[in-house]
Amino acid sequence: MKKQKTSSEALKAPRMSFQEIGQTIYIRIHFQGKEVKFSTNIINAKGGELDTKIGILQGDAEGTRLLTTYRDRMIGFYEKSLEQGKRIDLKSIKEATLGNTFVTKIPTLVEAIDQWFEYKYHKDSNFNRWTIEKNGYIIDNIKSFLKKEFKDSSTQLEDLEPIVADKLINYLKNVRGNQHDHAVRHAKTLKSVFAFAQDNGWIKHNKFAHQTYKRGTKKEIHYLTEKEIKQMMDLKLYNPMLQLVRDLYIFSCYTGLSYADVMNLKASDIQSFENDLDYISKARMKGQENNMMKKKVFFAPILPEAENILAKYEEISRIEPSGLFFPRITNQQINRTIKDIAALANIENPEKVTFHSSRRTCASLMYNYGVPISIIAKVLGHSSEVITLTYYAEMGIETVMKEMKRFQQKRSDEQA
Repeated sequence: MKKQKTSSEALKAPRMSFQEIGQTIYIRIHFQGKEVKFSTNIINAKGGELDTKIGILQGDAEGTRLLTTYRDRMIGFYEKSLEQGKRIDLKSIKEATLGNTFVTKIPTLVEAIDQWFEYKYHKDSNFNRWTIEKNGYIIDNIKSFLKKEFKDSSTQLEDLEPIVADKLINYLKNVRGNQHDHAVRHAKTLKSVFAFAQDNGWIKHNKFAHQTYKRGTKKEIHYLTEKEIKQMMDLKLYNPMLQLVRDLYIFSCYTGLSYADVMNLKASDIQSFENDLDYISKARMKGQENNMMKKKVFFAPILPEAENILAKYEEISRIEPSGLFFPRITNQQINRTIKDIAALANIENPEKVTFHSSRRTCASLMYNYGVPISIIAKVLGHSSEVITLTYYAEMGIETVMKEMKRFQQKRSDEQA
């Protein structure tokens, strides 16, 4: 049974604290088990120490006065609402704290974009470096487009109409040559900036709130057959870069590791099971930022093909200060190069081969050899078997016919 709140708990006053992200001071208000956080627009340019409980910013009397104003507004609104018997919730407390007029300058469009990025991906966030770099690249593209579109760095948030997001998508697709889904991510990021601006009281109405930016039709699941993998392994390559890319791809085909997990693989991630089979066990790089309490842990057995590749690069992990197994190479470099290797190996539709297809290949291989979906999901680090079944593993004709022959044999045995 759900515990009922006592009257003292229900009337507990809201609490305000402060946090510095980048150089910007943010307010955090806690009330009845919920929390809201928004920017004050106060920049700690002098680097003075912030008292996060009281709101004193050393060396900045004006900044401290403004923080005190916010606190006084919150307390005044709460006490007055109690006297008048008005309903109190976190939203009304936040609006009263911000007040009808802004006590600091509203940021320009570009400044708001930068503040959103700093707020979401600041140095103390749980996002990995790859995610931060990728989203930083998206932010740079958006700002570059806005500079071309408006030719004025002082463009205000209120000046932007939703049609600009559609123009952004068309620009990225037709001028920059980006794929539709990648372009849509930019528009969705811009929409997030405006939601952030509304949360901070910089705009009264979010024009982007009801805009939708749909991804394209789901791409055909692409993976290599075991025969095609062997064609790639048997290919004679003399260029060290081509050899590295092939090794990384084949390694993923037999372990199911993603690009980020391969690049961050260390000797300490490898463990032994009953002294006859090594396996990789670690939390996936992807998704850690969403919930650090629920890391997606995978257990990938190291099959002979993968073990041979590890042995080839073992020396690197010994001399590399970070202990990483493989040389650094970007995902873009791999995806460009692996297509050329696939073409040389006479792989069908080489233009569809990407590093991510190696994970699909791994899943399909295991599935076609009868490995249960629940085990495949654990190897790939998926949170749900549904993801594994519908997106990665695809039945080959071999699997279907083997199962039907097994079914036919069972029927014959029972009828005998």
